[in-house]
Amino acid sequence: FLCERAGFRDVELRFHAPAEAYHLPLLPEGAGEPEWVATVNEAFRRLNESLYGPQEYAAIATTAPTATGDATAPASPRSPDR
Repeated sequence: FLCERAGFRDVELRFHAPAEAYHLPLLPEGAGEPEWVATVNEAFRRLNESLYGPQEYAAIATTAPTATGDATAPASPRSPDR
């Protein structure tokens, strides 16, 4: 949203480096395990994703071509011309 608002298009987000060392361990699942084990594991997966998800990201985007056909960076929201 922020990239598009700043004038970029074709925005792609890439996420990297989850903090897997901090993930909550899942309970063993298998035949004979109580039903709640699957429920707890799903909750742990969601917590792991929310709390210890990707630590790095990249926003990759393009700018729209100008009248001359050149792609230029959009003006900064803090630039004096805005």
